[in-house]
Amino acid sequence: MEKKLGPTERKPLIPAGIVGLSLATVIIMQFVFPAWATSPVPPARDVFTFSGQSAPPTETIPDRQGYQVVVDSKTISHSLSGEKGTIDLCLEFSSASAALTASAELQVTEIAAALRSPKLSRSRILITGHTDNLGPATTNLELSRKRASAVKEALVELGIEAERMQILGRGEEEPLADNRDAAGRARNRRVTLSLQP
Repeated sequence: MEKKLGPTERKPLIPAGIVGLSLATVIIMQFVFPAWATSPVPPARDVFTFSGQSAPPTETIPDRQGYQVVVDSKTISHSLSGEKGTIDLCLEFSSASAALTASAELQVTEIAAALRSPKLSRSRILITGHTDNLGPATTNLELSRKRASAVKEALVELGIEAERMQILGRGEEEPLADNRDAAGRARNRRVTLSLQP
């Protein structure tokens, strides 16, 4: 039987048990998924490079190591139009192939948006593919060229003129990180965009 409330009493909007459960859920989420509990999004570490300038704010989501999975078009534009004129992007490809994954396709969309920006709309770029050091060097060199070509083809499909882009494969020759562990190899599998004269 429900208790009758007096004239000055009010029924709580949320039962006490649910409030306790919600608070417990928030506390558990902070320990199980600490990245979700932090705000704002932490900046990327070494996935893209700048010429001594600070990065503009980005709304992309970090992966488990804190690296940016998808770098936004404003950051790409800022990097390419800066003094150094280059940016390293970690695009995911299917293992030992030049097939773009869903996150890589999302990144290519951001690259296309940057290349349409007023700062870069008439610029020419060099797309350089890089790999880790697993497998024969000659195979990695060819794979890096195919990956750069896949990025160029995807950009053409998004309306960027093919004449504005050149491709180059560097294989495992220019690592950003140590290839001895999985995290380092993941950073080395990347595509570099460079502004051309």
